Amino acid sequence: ARGASALEWAACMADPCALLLCLLCSKLLPLLHMLHGHRLAKRADGVADVVAEIVPLVLLPLEQPSPPHGAARMRPRMALRLLCALIEDKSTVRAWRKPVSRLFGASRFFEMSGGMLQLWARVINALSSLETPKGAVAALLSGRDAEALSLFAGKQAEATSAALLLKRLSFLLYAGERDQYVGALQGLIFEKLVSSLKYSSTYAHVVQAEVLFCVRVLAIRVSPRHLHALWPIALAELKRIFAQPDEILPSLVLAAFLLLDTLLTFLPDEFGFSAWMFV
Repeated sequence: ARGASALEWAACMADPCALLLCLLCSKLLPLLHMLHGHRLAKRADGVADVVAEIVPLVLLPLEQPSPPHGAARMRPRMALRLLCALIEDKSTVRAWRKPVSRLFGASRFFEMSGGMLQLWARVINALSSLETPKGAVAALLSGRDAEALSLFAGKQAEATSAALLLKRLSFLLYAGERDQYVGALQGLIFEKLVSSLKYSSTYAHVVQAEVLFCVRVLAIRVSPRHLHALWPIALAELKRIFAQPDEILPSLVLAAFLLLDTLLTFLPDEFGFSAWMFV
């Protein structure tokens, strides 16, 4: 993994913790490789044992309930850079797999700054690559790593949880290679989108907006020939929303407009013929 940039080094100078993380970004992997070749390290399961001790400390800045400010603001970014370095070594998987799964399943995962998006994408793609594409999607949709709802959670909390699950699915698709999850479309992804559109609650619009967002990601990350079964579903939902915009919440109308814009921009040949319906 590429180390910290000159700007990141400069920004870390004011905070010893961030500076240490920055230093480890460039020095940790060579150190681990050196340990890996040492006879004593082999006896102690070398790299895995060292990383198992380091990972909890590395993840601390990423587990804070709110992003740090001031001199400490670089800690989460440098912790994530260090995590990106760790995932390059396959012998470290056992140390970071469960903690990263837990972070991805946390409700605050999407509070990350835009500057950390690509770094998280690398980490999540490395996590999902530990299973088959279909297995990774099935595991995500099962919600096994998501935060459990309280026994007394209300309808709004349930809708938010369902929306976050779809948002994680969208991020998984975004983080992967193009067409990486084609094998999971039929039987998993499409069915989940259809069932989510039928979500029945006062807060259904929260879930439905995430469905439309997921379709946008699919349009960008999956080749059009694999999405034919999705267009009737997407068109029907767009027509439903635009047929009665005054009765639909603005957030859902905006999500529909954004989807339409994405489809006409990225898939003009496949979707352009339907544009007349929305004029």
